[in-house]
Amino acid sequence: MAASRPRIEKQGAIDCDMVETTPVVFQGQLYRFEYVRPDYLGNSTGDSYFRFVEVESGYLTPGFATGFHLGSAHVQDNAVYVYGVERWGRSEIRVFWSKDLERWSDQPALTLPG
Repeated sequence: MAASRPRIEKQGAIDCDMVETTPVVFQGQLYRFEYVRPDYLGNSTGDSYFRFVEVESGYLTPGFATGFHLGSAHVQDNAVYVYGVERWGRSEIRVFWSKDLERWSDQPALTLPG
């Protein structure tokens, strides 16, 4: 059975201080979603935010979702969707979506009292 499983080989780390990252393919390009924490070495904003990195070129999209944490992303129907929580301890998960990785809309995805 082990011979039929694909081999997974670790080839290094993306970044030692980057925590939540998600690979997605959008418009035929491989991107990496990143949750940038407030204390991340390359973050001069003083707050958390989300962004995408075009893997081939290294291009960084404009940051969005300032103040949100624990992000995760997926692509569906020619749009990118990102989920995150605002500030620690809040009871809402928010969804952000874009068709160009520059202009974002958002709304609550899940709100739980308390």
